[in-house]
Amino acid sequence: MDFEQEVIRLVNIKRADGATCTGTYYPPVPTLKLDTTLRQAARDHSRDMATNNFFSHTGSDGRSSNQRVIDAGFTTYPIGENIAAGQPTPELVVKVWMTSPGHCSNIMKKGYGATGVGYCSLTSSYTHYWTQTFGGLPSESDNPKVEPELPESDLPEIWPELPEPKPEETEDPETKPELNPIPIPETSVKCGCQSQGDCPLGDEKSGFFKWMWSKKDS
Repeated sequence: MDFEQEVIRLVNIKRADGATCTGTYYPPVPTLKLDTTLRQAARDHSRDMATNNFFSHTGSDGRSSNQRVIDAGFTTYPIGENIAAGQPTPELVVKVWMTSPGHCSNIMKKGYGATGVGYCSLTSSYTHYWTQTFGGLPSESDNPKVEPELPESDLPEIWPELPEPKPEETEDPETKPELNPIPIPETSVKCGCQSQGDCPLGDEKSGFFKWMWSKKDS
């Protein structure tokens, strides 16, 4: 199974059917087309999170999700991004995103016409790292303006339907321990998996650790 293509397929089913995002109904919208530039930006960010052992829309180089997509060469607005970590399958990561109002509205947004997904698997804090980037189609880009990203402090971190993982022991219990970059050989990272055999599933119960969205509909 191509994990990245499967995410796009499942997302397009949601768009074609219409969805309710935390009480807000979104009618059916056109399906998203794969864009290789958006896919490369998504793969690069998932690889960055996996190899440097962190989880954030801000990359290890300090760039935001919008900056990464624009730097990759995609400039058709609007631009958005969903990320997730810990979910071992496409079905589970899409389920998490559809439960979150911000992720769900990104998936159902009519202004998006193109997408790309990047998946990386690595034995680090969350094992499975997902990024889906969104962009407009040239004919639908009426407003060449990037929407502001939500500040990091406004983004939820734990999926509420699952218990929170036990915190690591630290000297100050009120201080959240930071994840330090770890040196990992490039060859040990599995990105852009094309078959399930190349994508270790891990323990399903250990997933759903954290999830965020870059922005929501205005």
